[in-house]
Amino acid sequence: MLNRKWALAVSLMLVLSLALGIGYKYFYYKFALSLQRPSIDYPTVVDLGERELGEVALVEFDIKNIGTSNLLIHEIKTTCSCTGLETKVGNDFLRVESLTFKAGEAKRMAVRVAVRGAPANSSFSNFVTFETNDPDNLNCNIQTIAPKVKGGVFPIPDIVSFGTVEASAEARFQIDLFDDAISPRVVDRIAVSNPKVISATLRTANELHDSPKIRPTKGTYIGQIEISVNTLKPGEVNEVVNVFVKDRGELPNPVRIVGVVSNRFEVTPKMLILPRNSSGGPVYKARCVCRYVKGGDFALSAQAPPGVTVSILPNTGAGDIPFEISLDPATLKCSVESELTIKLTAQAGTVNQDLLFTVLCKP
Repeated sequence: MLNRKWALAVSLMLVLSLALGIGYKYFYYKFALSLQRPSIDYPTVVDLGERELGEVALVEFDIKNIGTSNLLIHEIKTTCSCTGLETKVGNDFLRVESLTFKAGEAKRMAVRVAVRGAPANSSFSNFVTFETNDPDNLNCNIQTIAPKVKGGVFPIPDIVSFGTVEASAEARFQIDLFDDAISPRVVDRIAVSNPKVISATLRTANELHDSPKIRPTKGTYIGQIEISVNTLKPGEVNEVVNVFVKDRGELPNPVRIVGVVSNRFEVTPKMLILPRNSSGGPVYKARCVCRYVKGGDFALSAQAPPGVTVSILPNTGAGDIPFEISLDPATLKCSVESELTIKLTAQAGTVNQDLLFTVLCKP
């Protein structure tokens, strides 16, 4: 009987020891797991220092994971497209969308900020926001501050809207450049978006004898850009001139050149398709009209390829001259589709313009 009680007591002690061991391991694991967490260390404010309007600032700082598990940074956003969060890769900084930090790891970071949209002598500020898996810092903000924005180079006007000009007419415009900095700089160069549409010439203030037509209340006159629009080809003009300042790079906002170059003379319809089908058989001729946009009398002549006849009809007196185009089916055997080009020359006084008119000859 005594042996049985002793055996039972030993069994109970073994079971109790096993339970305590398992419980200890469980609670130790839970406790250790609670210590495995990321923790971010980062600056909430990045001081850009005094900056110049239009300058691109790059300021470095560190972000560190002082926790014991991987830190994830994601959902990186900025309050302005002029700002970005970047990380150092080799000798360069590259913009990032997400980053992972091992426990104890630090990374060299930077914010790249284009200082714009702030008046001279004011302050400039915006934010970089991101999310993390740090339970104590799920949403983070970094404020970038330039306590003083110094003046920069600015154009007057900053947009040239020249309306509508006739083809081949002269279209030249001047843009004056000013610098609001204490020590005025030098414009290094200029560049146009499409040299086939506009050209630009830079002149410094020392090269100019005339004062600017419009002088702002602040800023030193440093030069002028002369814009010339190519009006030989009619169409819409929507181009820009980029200004580069020595040691400062490109101005944040280019000068925009917009307008329309219109034909002095227009032909209606724009093209013909001959022959046309009719109940009486194919029709090999059609009537068109050449119009002087400004109105008034003008003369019209034509040069046509073989098999095509252009007959100039009497002027209607309203700035319009009708003309008739005829195809000779015996000469033009349109077995395959082909294009025929007619050169029209319209002249009003000393003003003239060549117009190329297309006839599509279909079998």
